Formats: sequence, C-alpha cells, structure tokens
Amino acid sequence: MATGDTAGAERELGEIRALDPAFAPAAYALGVLYGNTGRWAEAVRSLRDCLDRDPTYPGALYDLALAALENGASDEASHVLEAAAYDPGTRTEAVRGLVAIHLRRGDHAGAARWARQANDPALGADPRLRTLLD
Repeated sequence: MATGDTAGAERELGEIRALDPAFAPAAYALGVLYGNTGRWAEAVRSLRDCLDRDPTYPGALYDLALAALENGASDEASHVLEAAAYDPGTRTEAVRGLVAIHLRRGDHAGAARWARQANDPALGADPRLRTLLD
C-alpha cells in the first residue's frame, strides 16, 4: 500500500475486519480513516464498534466524541466526552472538548464547571472563560 492510499488502507482494514470482526484496532483505525476523510457517520459507527469490542481502547472515546460532534450529534459527543473525562489518558482533551461544547451551546455554567475541574492553565487563559471563572 502506498503512502496516502486511503482507498487501499480502507480495503486492507476491511479485510482485517472480515477475518476478525472482534479486532478493535482495525475498527479504530477505520474510524480514524473515515474521520480523516470527512465521513463522520461512518467514523462514528466504526469507533462505536471499536468500543463495543474494547471499552478501554486508547483514544477511542475521545475520537468518537469528535466524530459525533462533527456528525451533528453534540449530545452524544458530550456523553462520550464525559466518560473520557474520567480516563487519565484522555482527561485533558475531553475536558477541553466539554468546555468547548458548553460554550458553543451558550451554557456558561457548564463550561465554567468543567473548566474549574480541569485545572488547566490553557483554559484559564481563554478570555471567554476568564470572565466566567472570576
């Protein structure tokens, strides 16, 4: 497979999944590939499948939340990010995502609540949040 051969990568990952449908890494890689090509609904399905196979698969919760958000499902994205916020490996990104979603919705109390829990200097530097946190 040549570098940048998205169709070839998709074909190979599909073959791997056909051989072993329970192999979470292939579902995850396919979800990421779909996301990288803007196929958000397919990314959501594949990342959900990855998590069905392995609920602790590294990065899958956060990537599912991003795909759901891009697919227009902000409620699902929030739910997924809340779960990811309690995983030390994805906590920082998940909390930043939750703050962003709450700000986008105009839920300033929710954004401030997550920003306080984050104890993240980058969030404290955001002028939209500074007024909410003071």
